[in-house]
Amino acid sequence: MLKLITLYILCITSLFANEVDNFSNRYEPLADSTNALNLELNRRIEIAVKNTNYLSQNKNGCNDELFYKNLKKQLVQLFYSKFELYVIFNGSIPKLFAPKRSVYSYFHIISTDPSGANLFFSLSPVFKINGVLIGGDKLSHFFTEGWNYFKIKNFEGKGTKGALEYGERMENGILGLIPSGVYSYADLLANYQGMLFWERVINSQKIKSPISKNNNPYVICENNQWKQVRKADFSDYVDPGYDEGINCSNFRTKNLKESFEERIHELEQATKRNMTCPIVKNTCKNLSTKYKNLASNLLHPNCRF
Repeated sequence: MLKLITLYILCITSLFANEVDNFSNRYEPLADSTNALNLELNRRIEIAVKNTNYLSQNKNGCNDELFYKNLKKQLVQLFYSKFELYVIFNGSIPKLFAPKRSVYSYFHIISTDPSGANLFFSLSPVFKINGVLIGGDKLSHFFTEGWNYFKIKNFEGKGTKGALEYGERMENGILGLIPSGVYSYADLLANYQGMLFWERVINSQKIKSPISKNNNPYVICENNQWKQVRKADFSDYVDPGYDEGINCSNFRTKNLKESFEERIHELEQATKRNMTCPIVKNTCKNLSTKYKNLASNLLHPNCRF
């Protein structure tokens, strides 16, 4: 019975778990998708604007909660965000899928199929934004977990500290160590940047962040109607900290860490290229300077200077 319960828990938590191999195909050519994804993001923002204005007819003022609800319908979803699914299944977005012998080949059973919910975890394809190699899973972290960070910080009043603590609990639990054995600092960084995105969407009075009071929001209230006045750009949020070849991960056990390192060594022998994380140490210096006192929360110890 205990084994059955354990298997059930693993199956449920696997729905949340999605990892990425930023090593095996690292040096393969891959076109940048920033412009295409910016177009799609702004299209969804505009849909949320139109839907909110339609639902707000004959009502006074702009309703923040209704707008957030409609934008969440475009971007946020349990398990896999709608935007991640858009990237995975859109053939026009250049991407690289993990090979059968991925860096996790010596882990437990995994699947390269993003619908492999009955397995321990699946592997997202890799694509490029702002010149950075990232996994599709980072879009779910950006939009869905970014929303959760945003809500915890601003609506629940727990501040950035409370949001970061929530993210660390999830990475130690059902979004990381429990189903896959991987604790991803890149996931945590994507969560944080997603929070910044949500804070910049509108100038809501409910947002306590100083960022929102000094920025130019994407959407404003004008004549009791929402209006998009500025385009969102992924380049404002994506940096090399999303790349798990730069911002390294931790592992639940010594055996998992050693199996990962064994596969990295094999890749280095086969390609005659450096694959040991952090692959570009100078990039870590820039990230440490950028995130300053948040580096301990968002960057792997090997990427802090």
